[in-house]
Amino acid sequence: MQTESISAQPLRVPYITCLLIGLGGLFSGVTGPLLSTFVPVLVQDALGDRRTLIGLVMALDNVLLLLLVPLAGASSDRAVARGASRLPIVIGGLVLSAVGMAVFPSSAALGLGGVVAAMVVLYTGINVQRSPFQALMADLVPSARSSS
Repeated sequence: MQTESISAQPLRVPYITCLLIGLGGLFSGVTGPLLSTFVPVLVQDALGDRRTLIGLVMALDNVLLLLLVPLAGASSDRAVARGASRLPIVIGGLVLSAVGMAVFPSSAALGLGGVVAAMVVLYTGINVQRSPFQALMADLVPSARSSS
C-alpha cells in the first residue's frame, strides 16, 4: 500500500535547471560555428598561406572529438554509477575551454606551437564537456516525463 502512495505523487521536473542547461547547450552550439569561422583565420596568421598545413592543424579538432567524447562520456557514466555527479567533468571542460578561448587569439604570436597548444586546450575542454553535458538533461528529467 505504501508503494501506491509513492506512485500517486506527481513527478516534478526541475524546469529552471532544465532551462539553464538548455541555454548552456545553445551557447555551446553557437560556439562551434564561430570557431569554424575564426580559427582558420587565426591559424593562417600563424602559418601564412600554407593550405595543407592549415588543414592538418584544423584536423586536430576532429581527432580530439573522436578520442575525447567517448572517453569523457564513459567516465561520466562511471562517475554516476559510483554515486557521483557529471557536473565536475562538465565544469572542468568548460573551464578548460574558457582558458583555451582566452589564450587562442594571442597564440599566433608564438608561432605554430602556440597555435597548436591553444587549440588542443580549447578543443579538449569543448570535447570533454560535450557528452556529460548532454547527459545532464536526461539525469534531471524523470523518465516518465521524457519524450523518449
